[in-house]
Amino acid sequence: MITAVILAWMLLQFPGSTGFHTQVDHRGMPTGERIVVDLPDPGVAAAAKRAAAYQEKQFEDSFNHLVKTLVEFADQYNSDRKIDVKKVKAMKKAWRELEKSDPWFGEEKTR
Repeated sequence: MITAVILAWMLLQFPGSTGFHTQVDHRGMPTGERIVVDLPDPGVAAAAKRAAAYQEKQFEDSFNHLVKTLVEFADQYNSDRKIDVKKVKAMKKAWRELEKSDPWFGEEKTR
């Protein structure tokens, strides 16, 4: 926690800098060498957030589509007591789409 506060304070001290420059050795003593530490680019962090949000939205859409096809199949089966092959194919397709959106739902690959 203290490290985060110190880092934030240092960022506020050098707002235009893309990197933080230090001149200390491993014991904390000043040296003549210059070490440059690049700070994360805010654009990269924003892009990563957008990518994560997009992936989450894709997963939600795939999951909701699977639930919808399962409910449609169940309703049709409960009313007629017959299995509709088209509904079964739709459920399989929805499951494959869900597997593509999140590998956790996929089958384990064996080598």
